Amino acid sequence: MYPLNPTEEEKKLLKGEKKLHEDVNHLNNIIALCRDCHKEFDNPRTVEEYRELFSIKKNILSKNETRTKYHDHHIENEIKEVITTLVEGFGEGYSQQLEMNALRLDEKADKSLTPITKEG
Repeated sequence: MYPLNPTEEEKKLLKGEKKLHEDVNHLNNIIALCRDCHKEFDNPRTVEEYRELFSIKKNILSKNETRTKYHDHHIENEIKEVITTLVEGFGEGYSQQLEMNALRLDEKADKSLTPITKEG
């Protein structure tokens, strides 16, 4: 993507182009290419190809950020915990038996629900 240790010519060619990090040698500005693609990208280097790789790298970084945020929340473990509690019960001293009968909302809703909630 952005040339590693860019030459003056490369700096002129890409002047004003967006970077994904201020440090041109930062990993956000680098994209791994096979030898053939690297050769094609470098000979000759063009602003259009730079922009295409920039877009690809930006998309990769965005997906990685989303994946990281998802894993930070441990939602799968929390869902397993809720399911386990429902299946195994709420522990000693809990006497109410869970019922697994499918009911329509108006059949199971009590007065604690607002009319808007019941309609939704």
